[in-house]
Amino acid sequence: MRVLAKIAENLIPYPEVSPETRELMTKGIIHDLDEGHAPYRPRYILPDYLVLIEKGSRYLELESPRNMYEAVAALISMYNYVPSITSYPVYIGDVDVLLRKFVGTVNEIELINLLTLYWRLIDRLFPDAFVHANLSPEDNEINRKILEIDRSIKQTVPNLTLKYDPERTSEELALLAVRNALQLSKPYLSLHVS
Repeated sequence: MRVLAKIAENLIPYPEVSPETRELMTKGIIHDLDEGHAPYRPRYILPDYLVLIEKGSRYLELESPRNMYEAVAALISMYNYVPSITSYPVYIGDVDVLLRKFVGTVNEIELINLLTLYWRLIDRLFPDAFVHANLSPEDNEINRKILEIDRSIKQTVPNLTLKYDPERTSEELALLAVRNALQLSKPYLSLHVS
């Protein structure tokens, strides 16, 4: 898909640049990231994955997920169709917001196994440090499990941010996040005030 897109993009002439810029490009000082003469796909796309969770996707022939298995499968499926220049998502959503309503559909062992599989798949399918996930300010089972899994498997992808809200984020969740950050350099803590 990327090769065909690049062929189509490069059918038009390269945008005009000054002779000075062309020289810097030739020397490798300026680089256009090999994105073609006229990339038609944006780099940063922020899909509303909650629409997939709530309504499903007619395009992907996915019904609204009814359990954690279907939710993880639906998200991984949708991530593969984000139309960015890289052909993978740079944003995968507020993970706990997307998955927390399915917690009661599996037992504890299944939950850990599914979330670990989900986290590993993200790293294996989209091995790029630009891929990013968020955790909401709420102290909930998904946030805690994701932090535990991330600390356990120690993979680079996805990047992770905890949206810290002094009114809503428990001290215990914040300390778990800080513990991870000291070991993994993530999650980032971003002030999120309601």
